Amino acid sequence: MKLVVLIDCLQETASRLSLLVEMHAPIIFMPQTSRSYNVLLVDLGHLQVKNSFEKLSSRSSSGIPAVLDKMSVTLTSVKLSRSVVFSA
Repeated sequence: MKLVVLIDCLQETASRLSLLVEMHAPIIFMPQTSRSYNVLLVDLGHLQVKNSFEKLSSRSSSGIPAVLDKMSVTLTSVKLSRSVVFSA
């Protein structure tokens, strides 16, 4: 019974980490075939990842409110083009 009380206490007092990450997303070269110089160039532009927490009205059997961690991932300025890459 003590373990259940300890787990409930940990859930109530657990640390929550809010994120806000912004960065330039990678540029990906995808070849048409393994031997082709033709590539599809995917510039993923700007990446933003953020989260927020929301206490729900529902509760556990011990009365602890449920917490929802909402995460949002946003890509902006995405560009798609084709190109030819020559070996040096």
